Amino acid sequence: MIENRLEFVIKRLTEAVEVSDQPLHSTPTEQDDDYKKTFAYATGYSRAAMQGSLEELQEVLNKIREDKVECSFGSEYEKDIDY
Repeated sequence: MIENRLEFVIKRLTEAVEVSDQPLHSTPTEQDDDYKKTFAYATGYSRAAMQGSLEELQEVLNKIREDKVECSFGSEYEKDIDY
């Protein structure tokens, strides 16, 4: 369940990055013809994605704390990280 919710957040943020790239790779004429290629649209879309992701992550964290779900993040995980 938690894994699915985290995958959803990743998907949402990935889509937001893709939408944010649209204005950078389109001409002013293309932006005039398609509002989805404008900076205004990209900003609004990305803001909504970040807000939704923030809410989802807060709910996941609350669920972990509420259920005392064991996470794989901890001393065992940290030994594999190169600092």
